[in-house]
Amino acid sequence: MKRFFRYTLYTLFFIFLCIFRFNLDIDFPFAASDGAIKYYQSKGYHDNGYFNFECPYKAKDLDPNFEYYPINYPWAVFLKTGEYKCVLQYPPFFSYIGTILSKFSLLKYTLYIPIIFYFVNLLLLDSILLNLLDHKNKTSIFMITFFQAISFTLLTIIDNSENSIFHFFNLLAIYIFSKSYIISKDSSFLLNLLIGILWGISIVFRIEVIISIFSFLLIYFLFNFTFKTFNNYFQIGIGLVIIILSFLIFNYLTVSEPLGFRFISQLDNDKSSLGLLGHLKFAKAYLWGDKFMVGLFKYSPFLFLGFIFFIPKVFKQLSFPTKLFLLSGFLYFTLAALNVTVYGGMGYFGLRYMEGGLILYLIGLALLWNELKPDIHLYFRVGIYLLTLYLFTITWKSTKEGLKIIRNSSIEYRSLMRAFAKAGKEGVVIHSSLYSSYILGSSFLEQKHINLYDKNSCSKIMKKIPSNTYIIFVLPPENQFITPDIPKRLYPRYKENFHCKIKKFKEIETQEIRGLKLISGIKR
Repeated sequence: MKRFFRYTLYTLFFIFLCIFRFNLDIDFPFAASDGAIKYYQSKGYHDNGYFNFECPYKAKDLDPNFEYYPINYPWAVFLKTGEYKCVLQYPPFFSYIGTILSKFSLLKYTLYIPIIFYFVNLLLLDSILLNLLDHKNKTSIFMITFFQAISFTLLTIIDNSENSIFHFFNLLAIYIFSKSYIISKDSSFLLNLLIGILWGISIVFRIEVIISIFSFLLIYFLFNFTFKTFNNYFQIGIGLVIIILSFLIFNYLTVSEPLGFRFISQLDNDKSSLGLLGHLKFAKAYLWGDKFMVGLFKYSPFLFLGFIFFIPKVFKQLSFPTKLFLLSGFLYFTLAALNVTVYGGMGYFGLRYMEGGLILYLIGLALLWNELKPDIHLYFRVGIYLLTLYLFTITWKSTKEGLKIIRNSSIEYRSLMRAFAKAGKEGVVIHSSLYSSYILGSSFLEQKHINLYDKNSCSKIMKKIPSNTYIIFVLPPENQFITPDIPKRLYPRYKENFHCKIKKFKEIETQEIRGLKLISGIKR
């Protein structure tokens, strides 16, 4: 399959994703959960400056101390000292890209940034495979690259995630490493430094890529235990240290916390850290699934099939590059699954923490596929092709189901945003539970949202709301679900179905959207 034809197919897939994103954003920019937080950050930096990290808050006139901020764990960090009382925990660099773009266009177009990087990453992966396979077996190159395109990583980029950007820098590093260490077997100080810098930047965007880098370099070292490898790793380490030190200094100068607020949030979560059984439970969920999420190998049996083929040949006739990528990818899956302590999402949307090893593993599968072909009978080869096609179909069906869920959610989301918009600029949307914090959407940047969860908070804020103000009360479902990773100290603010009732209130309408009950009216 010629490169022009492959690139044409990748481009058509990119256009499909852009059209899908466009349809999600009809009437209102579609941003929820993690993606919404980064969207808010971009807007905040646009309005208040690149180094103002305070949580955006339209209701700050009612709640200047952020006591009733409607966003909490895991996104908001509340500080008792320092310049800010509340900050959103994600590092600013991904949101900075959106902020810069928003200077030249509408903010909603920043939601296309992950898709653009996703497309570039497909081209990079294609180039890496082309070099490693020595421009042979181009059908395998397309199959593996297209599998990456339709895998669970696709659901992440629709969610306005920085994952496609960390993949970009990680793939660049792998591309240079492969050319220098595997193909030409000759590297230089500048190339090693560049590899370290690229990996360092990828860590800044997504910290779990450290596991990917560690797995890859460890496996390479075990097969190449020489002084030259030590020296090369030292040079790569210099590049890593340059970026990591720059990151620490930036954090210290801007927010007085060298490791950043995400690390603070993680420490806060680790106060009630999981025991061994808890880690094993999450590992099982990420690899094989549980009642909350679809596991990696259940989502895509093709990945497990590759390892089944790999096991009997690993110490025999497989080449070093195949062992390197397959082993490092599988090691990443194991370490990441044991390390993670939160659900990355529900159902089809929880596998974002597995992405760091997917690239390595898929490259290994492409090399494995290339090495298997000469050794097997024609009929068996046809059988493998048919089985692979079937497993590809299962993966696409899983991704398609995830896209369907996103599309349906966007329809309900638009209904919710229209309801919130009725409050206008001066009205107030009062949430009685943190349950609804993940679907504040773009309305959070337009309307005043606040979380009042008991009589004291209700009485305090109602005194500040003037008469004739349009108010929307948002009540959660009676049997709402709380994921096990939510800190127990926050359970009351999720479970409490408190309705902040006021005496002089003229009810206008009651709606039910996404299980939420919305009671709208005017304060007299």
